[in-house]
Amino acid sequence: MSAEPDVSHTDVWSGVFRGVAFRVVHWGVDERRPNGTWNFYLMLPEAQLPERRLADFSLEPIEAPERWQQHAPYSYMGTAIDSLEWHCGCTHYCKLGGADGTPVRIEMGCDYNHLYDEGQVYHEAYVISDACRCIDSLWEVVPDLLVRDTVYGGFVTPDGLEESKARWRREHQVVEKDKTE
Repeated sequence: MSAEPDVSHTDVWSGVFRGVAFRVVHWGVDERRPNGTWNFYLMLPEAQLPERRLADFSLEPIEAPERWQQHAPYSYMGTAIDSLEWHCGCTHYCKLGGADGTPVRIEMGCDYNHLYDEGQVYHEAYVISDACRCIDSLWEVVPDLLVRDTVYGGFVTPDGLEESKARWRREHQVVEKDKTE
């Protein structure tokens, strides 16, 4: 056993597109993989999903061999998750939170570490563009997806967000300048 720590480096870009949080990760750069591995993940709080679509995205763990038990295994093949525009399909799904009444966040994503990707050089703008395309496909599958109310909290329809902002302007007597000036 070495007395030196085994340390690696990971770059992470976080963002929000059309009200959906995402994360792009680049890691594993070494002599064997000079281009490293890229991943992107969508982070979707259960509260952001309309009630009628919750079961389509908040999956239950499946029975699996003990060797798979490092993470709870889920089967997303043939689900709404599988129909989104992933790079070579969804390869990651987990639920975060839920203990002691904390809200559950669904994390789902894909990797750029397939046979097809061998020798390909990706960069953050390319992977971010793929993540945004996946979010566009999420809106096609769930057109009534909710967005975070950045004014009063919680999740609302996109129209509800505009109403919330207008309400805040009225309550705080904010006068908008005439945009034709």
